[in-house]
Amino acid sequence: MRIRWLGAARRRELLDALQAQVRLWSEEWSVAPDAFKIEPADDDSLSGAAGWHWKMAACAAGTLHLGVRLRMLNALGGLLANASVEDRLGLGRRVGERALQSLAARLTGDGSIDLAVGEMPSVKMREAKFGGLYVNLVGWGFDALLWLDSGLCDVLCPHRAGRQRHWIGKKPRLARRR
Repeated sequence: MRIRWLGAARRRELLDALQAQVRLWSEEWSVAPDAFKIEPADDDSLSGAAGWHWKMAACAAGTLHLGVRLRMLNALGGLLANASVEDRLGLGRRVGERALQSLAARLTGDGSIDLAVGEMPSVKMREAKFGGLYVNLVGWGFDALLWLDSGLCDVLCPHRAGRQRHWIGKKPRLARRR
């Protein structure tokens, strides 16, 4: 893994890019565009998430992990499908899984990506120095955790490496005038 810290400005850009993608996803599922929000995840939101229902989507650019409580998945699908909360046929869960599949496809840029059964990313993977990002997806009484590795962060919000390389091998204008 490459070491790459996310600065405050890049983190804001990523949160904005994620929110834009979530807004489009909401519209695809005939939900009000501002029904779901992306919020930075904190230690409290991560503390109980190990026992959640985790899915993973791996693509050429990177990996996305999605964690949700099973009852939240059922509730999301029930809301989207207008199914009963006491849905015994599992319609809510299937629709909820399909909605998360659609979100994963949108965030990875790969429409044919499959969500595999996964685990919560390890503590080592989640270290800030590796440039991944943890966020909460909240709305409609639903909440989920998303973790994007540095590769997916680069896809959503490409690095502007040109800014750093501008001065390499060049003298500042004041130094050239002497």
